Parts: sequence; structure tokens; C-alpha cells
Amino acid sequence: QYLLSLINNILEMSKIESGKEELKEKPWDVYTSCDNLLQFFEPDIRQKNQTLNYSVNIQHNMILTDSLKIREIYVNLMSNAIKYTDAGGTISFSLEGIIQDTGIGISKDYLPYIFENFTRQRTSSESGVIGTGLGMPIVKKLVDLMHGTISIESEEGKGTTVVVNLPHRYIIEEQE
Repeated sequence: QYLLSLINNILEMSKIESGKEELKEKPWDVYTSCDNLLQFFEPDIRQKNQTLNYSVNIQHNMILTDSLKIREIYVNLMSNAIKYTDAGGTISFSLEGIIQDTGIGISKDYLPYIFENFTRQRTSSESGVIGTGLGMPIVKKLVDLMHGTISIESEEGKGTTVVVNLPHRYIIEEQE
């Protein structure tokens, strides 16, 4: 699984960097899709006895966007939050684009390098967490491709907050 993940990440990064990755916007139901995404992570969260706080505060649930890229962004961010948060910790997910955890955090020295390919604050043998060092660079490149922004605040031993802002066009259904 690790090797397959590594190959997929390298292929994804190569596609993005070569300029061959394009946005494929289609109508997308934000509520349903995010519920499905969070259900995907429920077994991992339950296994680590973590608490998931989920908040929804959006005006329009139907948007025009590339849902596969949004899913990839949030799968990477949620996977990191779960991996780097100890058993019994808390993860908060907001449809407004905020993921927060009470995990191990990121040092101030490493934070400027978090979006560089193949970089990790701690190796897999140091942290006990397997990873390629490509998840965050892929997230950053996808956010950039979608003309969005991403910011990260973190403190070692206290957790991390990631804020993603992606512009979307709303699909407003006409009332009959």
C-alpha cells in the first residue's frame, strides 16, 4: 500500500508540475459529498478513539467545482490530522475549509518547508508514521490550480490548524 501510494503521489505531482492537470468543473453537492468523505475516515477515527467535531455553515450546497481535486485535498489533510493526532485526540472539520487537530504539531523551523516535495519534519522511523512527504506539496499545488489559498498554523505538542479557501461558483436552483 505504501509503494502504491508513493507511485500515485509521484504521478499526481508529475501531472500537476507538467501543466497537464486541468480543472474539470461539474455541479457538486457539498453536504452529501463531505458527509461521505467523513464516513470514509470514521473507522480510522474510531480505531484511535479520536473525537471528530464537524461543522457546517455554508449558504449554498450546490457548487460548480472539480470535486475530485477537492476530495484529494481533504483526504490528504484529514489523513494527516488523523495520523499525527494521538489516540484520544480531537479533530475538527469545517465545511468552510478549516481542519484542526490536537496532534503533535509542526515546529516553527519546519513550517516554511511543509510544501516542499519529499520533506518531512521527522522520518518515518522517528515519528512512527509512514508517509512520502508528498501529501502537502500535492495539496498546495491543487489549491493553487484551483486559484485558492492555504495557510497553516501549528505549535509542537498542541496541534495544527489548516485553512483552505477555494473560490467557487454557486448553482442556485430556481423556485417554481
